[in-house]
Amino acid sequence: MSGVPLPVTDQAGAVQFAQRLHTALAKLNYPHAYSLVAGHVMISSGIETITTTANAVPDLLSKAVDEMLYAAKRAGRKTSQSTQLQLAA
Repeated sequence: MSGVPLPVTDQAGAVQFAQRLHTALAKLNYPHAYSLVAGHVMISSGIETITTTANAVPDLLSKAVDEMLYAAKRAGRKTSQSTQLQLAA
């Protein structure tokens, strides 16, 4: 797992970015010889956006992103799931 920070990007922008990643990867049709799911590489993504005036707590953000990633995988792979945290300042 890895993350892609997108500063000054709202939830709609982050979802659009993920959709562009899905589309670009599908066009590559890169073979995945060892997959039990599909013959080509796919991604699932968890998207988390935070609105706050204080510094976000990294562990909280990481946990929320992981939850969205696993929600995406449960939804059938090749998908994205997102949520938004509201943190008190």
